[in-house]
Amino acid sequence: MIKEKKVLTEEEIKELKELKANFDNIIYSLGTIEAEITSLENSKNELKSKLTEITNKEKTLAKKLEDKYGEGKLSLETGEIEPIP
Repeated sequence: MIKEKKVLTEEEIKELKELKANFDNIIYSLGTIEAEITSLENSKNELKSKLTEITNKEKTLAKKLEDKYGEGKLSLETGEIEPIP
């Protein structure tokens, strides 16, 4: 028994090609978004690290100033330290 070769219509071929193109575009867009997410996560981690570094420097300076001047409320505008009773 010989099977007859069947051929899709031009419309069916066009529809399949459009679906594949849409699929490819979506996959490309998802890949781009994932790359952007990775970049943003890296930037976020870098900023968190810098924030931790700054916080540690602030604590060190606060301790140094407290040891030198005692506990108090600091005014950054005037540089005055109001003692805490």
